[in-house]
Amino acid sequence: MGPELLPATLAGLEAPPARHSVLRWTPVAVLAGAAVVLLVLVVGSAMPSRPVMGPAPGAAATPAALRATVASTASPTPTPTPASTAPANPLAMTAAQRDATRRKLADLGARLPTGVSLTAPTAWKKWAGGTPSYAREIDGCPHLAARLAQILGGGRWTYVFGTLPQGGCTWVPVPWIPNQPTAQRFFLTVEFEQGTVSTLLQRATYCAGGDVAPALDVPDAAPGAVLSGCDGANGPGLQLALPDVTGTGVWFLGSTSGVEQTRYAPEDGLLALIDASRGAYA
Repeated sequence: MGPELLPATLAGLEAPPARHSVLRWTPVAVLAGAAVVLLVLVVGSAMPSRPVMGPAPGAAATPAALRATVASTASPTPTPTPASTAPANPLAMTAAQRDATRRKLADLGARLPTGVSLTAPTAWKKWAGGTPSYAREIDGCPHLAARLAQILGGGRWTYVFGTLPQGGCTWVPVPWIPNQPTAQRFFLTVEFEQGTVSTLLQRATYCAGGDVAPALDVPDAAPGAVLSGCDGANGPGLQLALPDVTGTGVWFLGSTSGVEQTRYAPEDGLLALIDASRGAYA
């Protein structure tokens, strides 16, 4: 079969000169119409009858390469982090421990003796806020060991270190083991600091984690007296701050226990220390 003959206009050739005879144009018109129909059929057959999973009508199509780029660079949705109730400092008291300590202070506050008055020795005035110099540190401390053993029971007590004023004296149950783990210790301390009474009474007490200890005003014990306490990683501890009768400073009586020590309760230790101190500094 030879090549299909198309009108000159469809073949890209210049059309022949116009003829005025209608009959002579008839074959040309027929051929032109046939060519147009053939072209439509060929183009139509080359197009798919329906789109394959294309975008919805009216939606702009996104090229596959662009979709992959967008998916790889999109920021992932952050996962919410649950709020933690633990303190930032692992040594600091938790909210539950602080609440328990406040309840403990309220209970102990009701047990404190009323009208506690301690009087600093007149000889302490010569130190005027300076560090005393004794031949032996114990020379600046009261003798409380026998009285503490009498009140608390369970054996003898002994002085271990420290002096007064501008410091503190410490007592522990016998035997005193210098390298005993902190978690197993129990000790009582009498401190005295010279200075402005109102400022010293309101000074914050800090716990092992560096957080401020819960405190309770106990004016029935003494005017301006403050009871504070901790119960953190190092164990429970209590302190009673009392103004000196002479107005030269403030007494700090403390009772501290390691987390593993169960022989003595800090509350009982503080009450015994108050009693013994009143006998020494009446």
